[in-house]
Amino acid sequence: MNQNQHNPRVCLIAYSCSPGLGSEEGVGWGWTVGLSKYINVTVITRKNNIGLIRKELEARKIAPINVVGCDLPIWLRFWKRGARGAMAYHYIWQLAASREAGALVRQGRIDIIHHLNFAVTWQPCWAAYHGNCLLGPLDGLGIIRPAFWPMLGWRNSLKEILRGNIIWCGEHLDPFVGSSLKKCLTIICRTHFVAERLLDRTGLSTDAVIPDTGLDQEDIDRLYRLSCRPGKGKRVQLIFLGRLIARKGVGLAIKSFARVASQFHNAELIVIGDGPERRALEELSDKLGLNSRVRFTGRIDRNQAWELLAEGDVFLYPSLRDAVATVVLEAMAAGLPVVCLEGTGPAQVVTPDIGLVARGNDEKEITDDLAVAISRLLEDKDLRQKMGRCAQETVAAQHSWEARAQAMMKVYASMERRLKEHG
Repeated sequence: MNQNQHNPRVCLIAYSCSPGLGSEEGVGWGWTVGLSKYINVTVITRKNNIGLIRKELEARKIAPINVVGCDLPIWLRFWKRGARGAMAYHYIWQLAASREAGALVRQGRIDIIHHLNFAVTWQPCWAAYHGNCLLGPLDGLGIIRPAFWPMLGWRNSLKEILRGNIIWCGEHLDPFVGSSLKKCLTIICRTHFVAERLLDRTGLSTDAVIPDTGLDQEDIDRLYRLSCRPGKGKRVQLIFLGRLIARKGVGLAIKSFARVASQFHNAELIVIGDGPERRALEELSDKLGLNSRVRFTGRIDRNQAWELLAEGDVFLYPSLRDAVATVVLEAMAAGLPVVCLEGTGPAQVVTPDIGLVARGNDEKEITDDLAVAISRLLEDKDLRQKMGRCAQETVAAQHSWEARAQAMMKVYASMERRLKEHG
């Protein structure tokens, strides 16, 4: 290695990396900034991210970060618009980005290549062929269990079947997937569920489990301040925040709320977000007689969403398939106990002292268990507040980008020791 073992030069391959956004863009940016406090970081990302990154680096006086733009030809970029061909596009983009990273290795400018964004078990880690490669946090939850498909509707069930076939073909038929995974010096997983599946499918063990999402300390502090404002309304508010798509389980949230609504006349459900399922969800609320008890905000900006989140009392997030979603961490930072489903990423961070995890083998069982969890929190204000305080303490201690970066630095240090031992 060319640097002190505690200060490697790392190249992050982050397809999505942009300040001020959520989802994958925010994840790429969070890792980049968090790690730049400790090490020399180069990030390879799409060219349209570079302007925003450089502007933010200058405005916030963040440590220098070398940014390398990488894009495919225009005709391929057009092809992926509207998500058509997105998986194939990303497959090829990672190949191009890994070649950029490989050139930096040969030039002696970096020590470790870290495939960060969209690290999945069914696509190759092309960077592994250039040596000294870390993959992850790896995603590989597979598909939603067939027993749950009736909750999705036939169109979304077909999409899930298609996704399952793509995953199966990638994991079993693409020779580069298994080959590249074996060449990775280190693999880290997003959740214990993914680590178990990786071992079961490939025989490869993970070197660490580190969630892929986190929050800036500034955001944690702001959400805490918002939660401390006086004057919450008389109504107890259940909050859902996210894109209104079938797998997020908003229908489950509405149905479980309907089970208990008559017992708690001062409770309401606020659905923050928009998406293709909105009309169907509004019709479901009306059918269940909840049109005055379920409020849909539509698409609003992040600041407005946080204002509503901090005014809430319980965060209801029955997603059927998810990693450790950023919105769950935001809810915890706002002091809300979380209700989620067993076997998902949120269930990894929602311990018994900060929320409740619902279980079930079909829609009825899940809805019943969600209703029990909701009732328990609605009828016990002291429990809600106790869990909310613990959630805030947990986010501050364990789920900031600072904490994520420190965990990753331990992984880098372990890689350096192994590389040094093997020459």
